[in-house]
Amino acid sequence: MDILSGKVIDLEILDYVPDITDNPKAIEVIAELVDKLPDIEVRGSLEKWQAAILASEIDQFSYEYDTYQYQDTVEDREAQVANITEDIRSGNTGYLNDFLNAVISEGVR
Repeated sequence: MDILSGKVIDLEILDYVPDITDNPKAIEVIAELVDKLPDIEVRGSLEKWQAAILASEIDQFSYEYDTYQYQDTVEDREAQVANITEDIRSGNTGYLNDFLNAVISEGVR
């Protein structure tokens, strides 16, 4: 899919391509492209799609923090990341906040 045409990067087209916007690696690559081409006009923003990157990082952290608990509670990592992504986008992040605060509390003790 062409998001770069001439001297314009059209990020608005990503609204119609969930296969890309739900893929953290794809969003990272697009963000790198935008950064490497500072003289290009950018239409739209990656902000709403960067939730996928954050969700992937939270999922990876959760896995590394307690692998056994993670494996007991998560059957499909891809689905888990998609669920976290949607929760971040919709503002349903209370449980993520609680989890991260609990990890911080344990580290302080």
